[in-house]
Amino acid sequence: MAVRATSDQNFETDTNHGIAVIDFWQDIGNGAVQAGVDRAVAAELPNVNFFVMDVMENHTIAKRYNITKTPTIMVKKDGKVLGTAEGYRPKEPLIAYINHLLK
Repeated sequence: MAVRATSDQNFETDTNHGIAVIDFWQDIGNGAVQAGVDRAVAAELPNVNFFVMDVMENHTIAKRYNITKTPTIMVKKDGKVLGTAEGYRPKEPLIAYINHLLK
């Protein structure tokens, strides 16, 4: 499945059904590197919806969920936040983190 962008306006609609992984990022540091990992993981987990949210352009949701560092990965299931993790996550540890939260 592809990684799609989400925004303050459509975040809840995008992420409140099924399993959603959201990469809160900004265009500095490891943001672009994590995006590449997100694409690789999305290809291996077709039942998971992957999103990216630029926190520089979308302050409301980042503030609501207290996102203070990027990248931050959030995992939601049917609208409920299962967990968040700050910092860059390589492919295999990210897959393990998602699977752990879904148990």
